[in-house]
Amino acid sequence: MDNTTRYERLRERYMNGDVDRRTFLGLIGAAGAAYGLVTPYRAFAQDVSQVRFDGWGGVVSEAFRQYAFDPYTKETGIEVVDGTFGGGDEYLSRVKASQPGEYNIAHLSGVFDYARYHGLDLSTELNEDNIPNLQYVIPKLVDVFRKVSGGSLSCVPYDYGTTGLAYNRKHISDEEMKEKGAKILIDEAYKGKIAGWGDWRTRIWFGALQTGQDPNNAEDMDAVWDAIRQHRDLALKYWGSGAELMSLLAEEEIYVTEGWSGRIYALQEQGHDIGYYDPPNGYGWQECLFVIKGSPMEPCEELLNFMLAPETSIAVAEGRELPAGAGPQQGRAGREDPDAARLRPERHARRSDLRRSGILERPRGGMVQDLRPRAEGLLRPLSRASLPSPVTGEGREARETPAPPAKGARHHGQDTSMSSVILRDIVKRFHQFTAVHRTTLEIEDGAFVTLLGPSGCGKTTNLRMIAGLLDPTEGEILIGDKRVNDVPIHKRNLGIVFQNYALFPHKTVAENVAFGLKYRDVPKSEIEGRVQKALDLVQLPDVGGRYPKALSGGQQQRIALARAIVIEPDVLLLDEPLSALDANLREDMRVELKRIQERIGVTTVFVTHDQSEALAMSDKIVVMSAGRVEQVGSPAEVYNTPASEFVANFLGASNILPAKVAGRDGEGARLEADLFGPVTVPAERAATLDGAGAAKLVLRAEKLLLRPQDTPADGMVSAPATVETVDYQGQTVRYFVRVGETQLQAINMIDGSPYAEGQAVQVAFQPKDCAALPGA
Repeated sequence: MDNTTRYERLRERYMNGDVDRRTFLGLIGAAGAAYGLVTPYRAFAQDVSQVRFDGWGGVVSEAFRQYAFDPYTKETGIEVVDGTFGGGDEYLSRVKASQPGEYNIAHLSGVFDYARYHGLDLSTELNEDNIPNLQYVIPKLVDVFRKVSGGSLSCVPYDYGTTGLAYNRKHISDEEMKEKGAKILIDEAYKGKIAGWGDWRTRIWFGALQTGQDPNNAEDMDAVWDAIRQHRDLALKYWGSGAELMSLLAEEEIYVTEGWSGRIYALQEQGHDIGYYDPPNGYGWQECLFVIKGSPMEPCEELLNFMLAPETSIAVAEGRELPAGAGPQQGRAGREDPDAARLRPERHARRSDLRRSGILERPRGGMVQDLRPRAEGLLRPLSRASLPSPVTGEGREARETPAPPAKGARHHGQDTSMSSVILRDIVKRFHQFTAVHRTTLEIEDGAFVTLLGPSGCGKTTNLRMIAGLLDPTEGEILIGDKRVNDVPIHKRNLGIVFQNYALFPHKTVAENVAFGLKYRDVPKSEIEGRVQKALDLVQLPDVGGRYPKALSGGQQQRIALARAIVIEPDVLLLDEPLSALDANLREDMRVELKRIQERIGVTTVFVTHDQSEALAMSDKIVVMSAGRVEQVGSPAEVYNTPASEFVANFLGASNILPAKVAGRDGEGARLEADLFGPVTVPAERAATLDGAGAAKLVLRAEKLLLRPQDTPADGMVSAPATVETVDYQGQTVRYFVRVGETQLQAINMIDGSPYAEGQAVQVAFQPKDCAALPGA
């Protein structure tokens, strides 16, 4: 084979998407070194056949694909390859390490990211003559970017929205919200039912509003920090993603938080009675489509122009199911001026229902009770026995209120009192090695149970025995009331999602999902409908005709889940299905996975080594070590009351301190800690202690607070300490401090600047936050 043929075949593989751009260029460079070829990158760049677009994934990417990318490709012949990034810092690192031209257009978070990319010399200079539709963007939205880059542009603005106040109307009235505004986030009456977005720009903005200051010109920053600290002390938690925000509000774990307009709209569409209020001087944001240095400029400019066309941007906004006002050509419903924020007056003939919005000029403070009119025909709650199949929909009755099915509800009317899965005296040996020591577990019907532990602890071995992929050496396994030791895997009616998803690359998404139905002799007439309902359930209704390689990692994970649940399994087995995803997408997907599991009510066994996944998703956690079960309990039980030193150290970060039991009474166990003196541990957290003898005091790192050296005790146990190491983690700091001869660790939220290494401080904790274990 001559060199020209080699190059043509390699280029064909690249054009087909079988080889990424970096690999292609590397192989061409290697060929040049070996055969004396001139790398044809420049000639190739002039004949561009694709543009890469990286964005946030999910419904946003789906809308871009359907309403912008596919029509653009049809019109121009240039393919848009869309990628997904998990977080801004991670994506920026990838861009900085890439070859010129490997990344083209990124959907960035506004002026802050724009300035970062420009400062790193990653910007370009757009030829605005090639983007005539830029004229339809309100000039003020463009000017902020021009100021950063000296008058030129490397992006076009795209998307704006607000971060307002979301509240549960069952507990907070519209009148109370309007009266209190941002100060409701520091109202003692709602302690433990408040949350917040874990972003310091947002925290400072709302801190300024709570202290009566203009966030753009706050002068008393001490007051702002006091408000932030007050909010921290009242808040249940800081949420880290839109999915977590929706879960907290929907489950009524919180009553009020600041929130993104698009996510609140989605909750309203689901039937939740969540209000939304934009306080005066509220927080607005906009995003942009940024062209990265080294990209093919004319195709990129052509794509941007196509996306800014009013008909395209309106279709994208509607396709994303965002509220009016969160998309580039739309305003907010429920306002006196609810219309487009980017269309200029001369273009309004295209959409007669849109008028020019004064969003940049009008005063804030309007009540937005519904970001869009509520859906009609909401459904009435069903009893457990009458719940429909999650896929076929049979047996569904009309519902009047949007209450979800009861936790643990099944999709068929079987007896809910029995355990769905029982492992009885299970042992598994591989020759002389015992992977699972004698284990007995009961997993209740409809429960989400996580097998948690480090690599080699036996969790996956247990899962594989339940699945029928491994036979137990001793003991028996029951699913329902049936012993299944001798039942082959294909007759156990299980849904399994593997770590690598195991999708067939040569089959379409619909064919992948339908695979199990075909082997169960489901009539052809039923398969298409059941596949579509499964895709609807995982919120990917329009991807059935695509192939797996055209999907992001998160989308592939959902398809694997759809394939598992479409067969209506008795038990769903999940073998670390989120481990291949990046951190931010993994957080979103764990919320989504739990939502689906609760909706269909299937008994689920989930294997992971990730403590945060287990704590966030599980009804019960089974902590394993070296083939043995260390503890079984709810997430709160295993975290707050560990049964062993292994559990205390594996779940979170703990300080394990030697102590002696001085006695027990109605309040709990009185310990004499070597480091801190007398400490009374609540009785429920010291249940395994005797009345005397050695003990271990368990103090979680986040419960050990650092504060100035001369702070009064205030009922807390305290001691002087010296900061040895400072591990900055963004919203929090992990400190290693020395108290006497002992090193302790503490994880604290940041109040201004963190303490410095070598600084003398006081460490303090509440005895009620401790647990106790028997000593050695």
